[in-house]
Amino acid sequence: MIKRKFFYQILIGMGLLGLIGCDKMGSNDIPDPNAYAPSQNLQNGNQGNGVVVPNILKNVKAVSINYAGTTCTDSGGLAHYIAHAVDKEGNPVAGVTLNASLINGIKVLRSRNLGGGTLNGGSPASFDDSDINFVDAGVTTEDRLIILPNSENFEKSYLGNWTIDQVSDHTLMLKEEYNGNSVSPLSYIVGNEKRYLEGVGVAVADIKKSTTLDTNITGEVPFDVVFDRVLSGHTFTIALDVYYKDANGNRHRVGIAKIDSFRGGHYSSSTEKVKIDGQDHKIKLILSVADCGNNPVEPLVGVNIVPQSILIDNSKCSLKVDESDLTTNGNGEITLVIATNNAADSNATDEAGECSVTWEASNRGIYMEY
Repeated sequence: MIKRKFFYQILIGMGLLGLIGCDKMGSNDIPDPNAYAPSQNLQNGNQGNGVVVPNILKNVKAVSINYAGTTCTDSGGLAHYIAHAVDKEGNPVAGVTLNASLINGIKVLRSRNLGGGTLNGGSPASFDDSDINFVDAGVTTEDRLIILPNSENFEKSYLGNWTIDQVSDHTLMLKEEYNGNSVSPLSYIVGNEKRYLEGVGVAVADIKKSTTLDTNITGEVPFDVVFDRVLSGHTFTIALDVYYKDANGNRHRVGIAKIDSFRGGHYSSSTEKVKIDGQDHKIKLILSVADCGNNPVEPLVGVNIVPQSILIDNSKCSLKVDESDLTTNGNGEITLVIATNNAADSNATDEAGECSVTWEASNRGIYMEY
């Protein structure tokens, strides 16, 4: 695993949650931008052509984040998302301002199932965790807090992004207000747009252009996440929140958080030949992130490879998972132990000789990090 010299992570009750899906890439995955283009004048409930949106004062019951494809660029990737706001009846809410944020580099992480943070009501609100020393973790006011849903606490009034105003040992003072009662235990992540990758250095991801988004007549607004190519396959957290006033002038907050992956989609792998002699063989594969023309340009660093994505063309060869190291190092290498069986086998594609071993080179072959 990557040695995060400057990151203080608390990983409680965590496991590998599944494969990175949605391997399709390219312009065919991108919705028509004109269909989702935000209006130019929605702050006062106008569609942009003088038509008053009738549901501007309805309560925002929920906001959602929907992935809409990734475009390969010269420097990395551009992931497309569509935010959507609805009221309690499921009707779109236009003219509300959504705030989008993300965390790429982690300083503190509490499991989604066994979180330990407490959000305290107030103006401003505060956030505590007696098990974490935020100062020792290197948390600063340049970082952000994103509260994640867990099996016990998942109300939209506190999920999503919070801005850090002051940092002390076990408390984060926040810039926003929270009108509810204290809630705990909360799963959460603290960090920012930058992360350190062994052998590579600092890699950055961020919301493209403005982080303030106004919903259109359909309650939708598109936004993009731009990320360095070397981040392909890694995991990040994205959040949306909205503060609004209802018809009675009461102020409300609705938020959401989504754990996703940078779906670069272009990878490559070396191929190794293994002699079928009845012995175990230790080999290395070099995995790379490729450019838009599928040419390897960066090592695929610090990701966990799914064992089933290792491809072997002969049934006389098999992967010894427990003896292999499936986490890529700073050079993009994984170490595999291949067992061979030279006994006669009618199902084998080659009764003797050698087998070829490679990686399937896709998002499906990479585990989520958290």
